Order: sequence, then structure tokens, then C-alpha cells
Amino acid sequence: MTFTSDDYQALSDTLDAFAVPMFAAERAHPNADFRLICVNAAHTAKTGLRSEDVLRKRTAEILSAADAAAVEQRYAKCADLGVPTTYDERLELKGITADWNTTLQPVVMSDGRQRIIGTAIVLEAFPDRERLQDAAFYAAKAQLQIGKIRHYLSMLQNRSEVPYGLRTAAMSVGSVTQSLDAIMDDIRALAPESVGRPVIRATGPVLAYANTETPAE
Repeated sequence: MTFTSDDYQALSDTLDAFAVPMFAAERAHPNADFRLICVNAAHTAKTGLRSEDVLRKRTAEILSAADAAAVEQRYAKCADLGVPTTYDERLELKGITADWNTTLQPVVMSDGRQRIIGTAIVLEAFPDRERLQDAAFYAAKAQLQIGKIRHYLSMLQNRSEVPYGLRTAAMSVGSVTQSLDAIMDDIRALAPESVGRPVIRATGPVLAYANTETPAE
């Protein structure tokens, strides 16, 4: 599994391994516009956008001018700083407006291109105490699974007999799982403070593989 592939279909297939909406974008150099290169199946299910719909399109060709400017600025900041970033945003896609919690992961390309891998979770407001407690409970369960994945990736990174490319891919995925684990912490921390007032809930799993296999311990 690698996020540096120049085969955009292979990259899309890689992102399909995750049940949370994901996308990839890149730009040729720091002064260029970002262009979308693929989305995964979970993203298509939420937005109706397919990889072939977004391939090589600038953000301004998919979003309103105002939304595209804000998105472009966030992508650029993530790529230029070289660190993951998480934020909430409201976007209109194909005539539907939704609130998203988005995490961007920078990817270093050998030819100088700047690529970002995005994870996007639809947010909705709800005041229900029991459902809020459920959100915290399932966030904790998700963290247990994320912990298993991170442990497995750590083992891959630290084994010299593992091919370099696989270890590099493990590092990339490990960075994404670290960001997702932080999101789970935010959800769990929010729950006890927000009972009795509207809160933000992530709809759908933060991280779940499309298949049902779990890493061997």
C-alpha cells in the first residue's frame, strides 16, 4: 500500500481499502494549482463524485470560487509545512451542502510534486444524550482497532527484512492512523462536556477497512 503511486487508478484502489471518504490531490510545484486525482468508493457514496469526474480538475472546477479558494489555501499550507492538518469546513458538492471534518496528510513525491491525501468525515448536529454516549463508546472501540493497525505498521517499519518500499508505505499509513486516532480522542473528549446541548458527531466509521480482516498479532 503506497500513496506515492503515479498510477492514479492504483492509488484509488488503495484508498478503497478504507471505509471512510478519502481523496487525493497534487500540484506540480508550489506556485501551481492543486488538481484532484482520485476519490475512493466511500467518498463516491457520500458525494456522488467518481474518480473519473475529478481527475486532473482544479478545485475551482468542482467547488464554488469561495470554497475553492479556502480549500486551495489549506492544501497549500499542509503541503508547504509538510505536516498533517485537521479542520472543519462546509462545502457544496453537486448541489448538496454538508459539514465535513477533514484531515490532510502530505506526501513527498520524488520529482518535486506536492501531493496530499485527504480523509473527510461528514458531520451532523444532534442533541441526544444517549446517542452522544454511543458516539464516545464507538470512538473508543475504533481506537482499539486503530491501535492494532498502528502496532502492525510499527512492526513492519522496524523489520530490516521488510522491503524498503513496504516500510515507507507503512510509515505513510501510520501517519494517517495517528491523525485518525487524534480525531477519536476529540470525539471522546467532547462527549462528557456536551451532554444537553447540540454537538458534532461523525457519521460513519473514522477508520475501517473495507474487508473484515484484522492484522495478525
